[in-house]
Amino acid sequence: MHVVEYLPFIVDNELMLPPALEVETQLMSNARAQLAKLMQRLNGPAAAEQLVELGSTKAEILRIATERAVDLIVVGSHGRHGWARMLGSTADAVLHGAACDVLAVRVPE
Repeated sequence: MHVVEYLPFIVDNELMLPPALEVETQLMSNARAQLAKLMQRLNGPAAAEQLVELGSTKAEILRIATERAVDLIVVGSHGRHGWARMLGSTADAVLHGAACDVLAVRVPE
């Protein structure tokens, strides 16, 4: 699963979330292609489902996990420290919001 975050833009000094934009459509298309390449490189099963969603990464991961009664979420973590840790991370947000088990795998930077 990959989540493409909304691209906010500013109009008259107000942050707004745009309607479906061509840029987001292209990002989603690119994400689907990259997931397919990754699945092929890892010799994944041809029938494996690959999801690309648009929205907040944390919210979309948790929504899909709930809708599909997922019993384990595997998420990559960069293991940030200091200020970066205080700003939060997707892995940390999923870990604290999930109703199921979460496995965080350290991803080298």
